[in-house]
Amino acid sequence: MPNVYQGTGNLGDNPTLKTVSVKGEDRKVASFRVYFDEYKPDHDTGEIKQSGGFWMTVDAWGRQADQAAEHLRKGCRVNVIGRIVEDEWEDKESGAERTAHRLVADGIFLSLSRIESVKFRPPKGEARDE
Repeated sequence: MPNVYQGTGNLGDNPTLKTVSVKGEDRKVASFRVYFDEYKPDHDTGEIKQSGGFWMTVDAWGRQADQAAEHLRKGCRVNVIGRIVEDEWEDKESGAERTAHRLVADGIFLSLSRIESVKFRPPKGEARDE
């Protein structure tokens, strides 16, 4: 079974863009948190209803990282397609094993149903045509 996840949710913060070295090559990565909606069928009516959700960190690489940092803002509703990666480490204080999951994005799309949540602003120094 392929490791592919597709979900829709809202950004919890603005993306952070940084440059990291991967095998001696500098690459850009944008990271941001998304609250993904979770839906389940109502047992009485059969109607699908939102039943909560979960937070996950999303990483976008390369050109997609630049676009995410430029266009996405806290509160934007996005649809993300990608693969889930599991990170494991040992907690320095307690020595306990820790696990976290993140989504490495293959595609990020603004949800047009909530496009009003996106603040379109001209770049600094440019006047807005009204």
